[in-house]
Amino acid sequence: MHQYFSFKLAAVRNLYLSKFLKDHNPEGARLKEELATLFGQAHLSCLKGDYQELSHLLYQIAEVDGLFKDLYVNKQV
Repeated sequence: MHQYFSFKLAAVRNLYLSKFLKDHNPEGARLKEELATLFGQAHLSCLKGDYQELSHLLYQIAEVDGLFKDLYVNKQV
């Protein structure tokens, strides 16, 4: 399912959100664009059967997603 659907969908959704955030929060837009790229790479790694690379990419995705979460959710008021 991830190979043919989930990673591609995640890439597109992150890209759309990046475009939306461009005018409102450039840092959030940059992080979402980076996530879109990483999910696209994860999709390609999965298609190639390179699960070592996929594992590395999933860790990168978690790291960047955490930065995005910190930007919005864990923001100190």
